[in-house]
Amino acid sequence: MGVLIYSGIAVGWAINARLGHIGPALTEAVRFYYAYGMRIIRLLLPVLVISLVLTGLSTLPVNALGQWSLTGSLNTPHWQVSMTKLLDGRVMVVSGGGGVASSEIYDPATGVWAYSGNVNLPRDEFNPVTLDNGKVLIAGGVTASGSVTDTTELWNPATGTWSYSDNLNVARTITGFVKLLDGRVLAIGGYNTDTTETFDPATEQWTLAGSTHVRRSGTERDAMVLNDGKVLAIGALGSATTSTELFDPTTNTWSLTGNLNHALRNGLLTKLQDGRVLMVADNVGSLSTVEIYNPTTGVWTEAAPLNFARHQTNGQLLADGRVLVAGGVDDSSAVLQTELYDPATNTWAVDASLNTGHQASAMTTLASGKILIVGGFNNGPQTTVSELYTPSLAPTDKSQCKDGGWQNFPGLGFENQGDCLKYFNHS
Repeated sequence: MGVLIYSGIAVGWAINARLGHIGPALTEAVRFYYAYGMRIIRLLLPVLVISLVLTGLSTLPVNALGQWSLTGSLNTPHWQVSMTKLLDGRVMVVSGGGGVASSEIYDPATGVWAYSGNVNLPRDEFNPVTLDNGKVLIAGGVTASGSVTDTTELWNPATGTWSYSDNLNVARTITGFVKLLDGRVLAIGGYNTDTTETFDPATEQWTLAGSTHVRRSGTERDAMVLNDGKVLAIGALGSATTSTELFDPTTNTWSLTGNLNHALRNGLLTKLQDGRVLMVADNVGSLSTVEIYNPTTGVWTEAAPLNFARHQTNGQLLADGRVLVAGGVDDSSAVLQTELYDPATNTWAVDASLNTGHQASAMTTLASGKILIVGGFNNGPQTTVSELYTPSLAPTDKSQCKDGGWQNFPGLGFENQGDCLKYFNHS
């Protein structure tokens, strides 16, 4: 407003100066302002306001999407993909449905998959676990003939070969295998048993642990190691349940914890940066239900639902605290749209779409921060396609914009620290 007042006086001054009244120019300028200044302000004010708004909008970066790009394809189709990340950052896919015996390793440096030995017994409905000594453990599952197996195998990174190890105490399939904080591996139930057992890499022996209160049948997606070392397990065999429980590795026993708000058979668990656990319903008969578990209170709270209901999907935590959900299928076809959950706002945003469908696939985060999704089904046929997701990370604190930190968010198009701060203040 002050600028406009001075503008009115300046106009009066200029007119009087042009008329040659240099002496009394200032006095006449003031008189001119009181006579005509407010009219000028009324005319110029809307123009100024619109100009300021447009200027602010033009320099405010938009919320850019991440990007999916194709990378090397698997050499052999793997469905119900069983995948684990090796200690050196490479990624291994092992065996799978249809009697596939091969294992393959993806090298992020080259973007190429290479064979790395066949398992002795092809199997499905299991998940591999990378041990702290670098070996890879597989156990249980169902064979190509349809029988449930108790066999265990270990992959040796020094030789690239598989060898048998100690058998499970109970043959099991559709079982979640989870690595505990102490390095042991916990096998949780299965479609045929409520027993659980642990594998000790030091002795390469399985030992029975306590049984679950509800027969748990799922994968590693239905279980999550919490920050205190306990394991949260959800889901059940057959009918849906709201029951969830905790495994205590110090006593090898299970105890019930808070119930879900919605009954389900399976769910996709992702641990948030604050230690809470995000659950995306993963039932057959797609749901958009999402809940969050608080380990401190043992309570499940409903969260914002997905934009696109799906099952047989994947989730990964991004470096900025958001969660990416990608892949899966709705009640009729593959879901290409991916979504990002922001725990700070309890909202889902639709992100970039996949290049192809990935149902019953697997996904993991690479050392670079990119996310790899592999194989599965694409509206029926098996696919060998692998894709990489490059996140468009966003600042979560003003301090991340300073000292050149704004350059760490290339997907948002910041040109300087001011752009970064504007984005943060308006997001």
